[in-house]
Amino acid sequence: MSKRKVRPTKLKIHFTKEDRETEALLWHLSHQIKIMVNLIWRLWMLFHWEAGSEDDLRLWREAYKTWAQEGKKGKKPQCPVACFPPECSKRIRAALTERFPGIHGRVRELVLDRTRKRINKIPAKTGAFSGWLCILLNEQRPGFSSDPLPIPLDRKNGHLLAPQCKSDPWRLVVGLDRVAPRVRSPKTSLRLRTWGRRCASERASLEKIVGGEYEFCGSEVVYRPTRREWYAHVMSRQPKEARVELDPGRVAVLHPGRKRIALLRFEGYTWWIGGRYGRHVAHTRNAVLIQLWSRSDGYRKASTARKGHGRNKGFRFWLNKLRNRWRDFVKTQNNEIAKDLVAFCERHRVGRVVYRQPTEHYRLTRFLGRAGSRPRRSHAYTWDWHQLGKICAEKCTEKGILFEVSKRPDGRSRPLNRSQRQRDKEVMVNVV
Repeated sequence: MSKRKVRPTKLKIHFTKEDRETEALLWHLSHQIKIMVNLIWRLWMLFHWEAGSEDDLRLWREAYKTWAQEGKKGKKPQCPVACFPPECSKRIRAALTERFPGIHGRVRELVLDRTRKRINKIPAKTGAFSGWLCILLNEQRPGFSSDPLPIPLDRKNGHLLAPQCKSDPWRLVVGLDRVAPRVRSPKTSLRLRTWGRRCASERASLEKIVGGEYEFCGSEVVYRPTRREWYAHVMSRQPKEARVELDPGRVAVLHPGRKRIALLRFEGYTWWIGGRYGRHVAHTRNAVLIQLWSRSDGYRKASTARKGHGRNKGFRFWLNKLRNRWRDFVKTQNNEIAKDLVAFCERHRVGRVVYRQPTEHYRLTRFLGRAGSRPRRSHAYTWDWHQLGKICAEKCTEKGILFEVSKRPDGRSRPLNRSQRQRDKEVMVNVV
């Protein structure tokens, strides 16, 4: 099985009145892991302080700068300090075992491994040196945590339990705490919320994990403070799909539609992608504009006591939220269009795609550029056509599909007639 990126399947943990002890245990472990991570940081810094790593690093950095200023001639100075030497890991592991005897040994080892990787790969705020070097030189603060952290679980410490019948939910059986050394740890069963149509894709992923189609790569229990809910992230690695043989001579032309989200012209036929009618685009833009205009009018009609503190004090906050909401929606929809485009190309063995990017007044005549707008009321919530081409280019390049951009400056808003269709065919022939 070829390796691919590990992807999480996020599922809400359903608690009942009988599961209050389990929820309290999760809270306790999450806070204990926070303390454990902070303790690892302190012990790591203490180890290097006792070893005199700061003085060694200062001398090495001066030698490195001198070597760089002299044109990098001669042998390059090597760093004399290792980030996590074996002695440091051994001392920290012993301290964690003594300090947290009630936490499962696998959980402690996973927390130590994650923190070690984070320390080793932490970026520097400024400069070209590693972040952990700047921390030991007291030029950057360490990565202490003040919020509850996820509870990591490996493949042996947590496994999925499929339901026996349709009414039973999926369960994640985990080992979190430890009663005594060399005693079998108790197992805790977490009920996952997998019923309903909204969780159909999650149920399908869990079935593939249990069936062996997806490789199970552990899990973690996460608390979301914004929703005040606990979630289980089931990690899996999907097998790499066999690449379809594509024909570079088969060309498709992608252009935004006037009444549809996007149209794909291929071999004399037209297909719509990214959604059929696109009512959600009009609904989202209309909702954003209504909130924008209503809050702007509300400020104008506010009382005298509420005014005089600056327009940006109360309005700028909502303006940024509405901008981010529209920006996220546009990016999500562009990803959906790119996903449908790649699926179409693989299904019809299309090896080259030409994207006719709208420019000038042609942008406002397209469905994505005007759906949900009000007549005679201008706004800045337009569509990012350049981002659409960029995302499509990235996804097509991953699959080996050639992608080209052809800007369309004319302002046609009517459907394509016979001569215009003939012009599109000539473009396809010239591209080939």
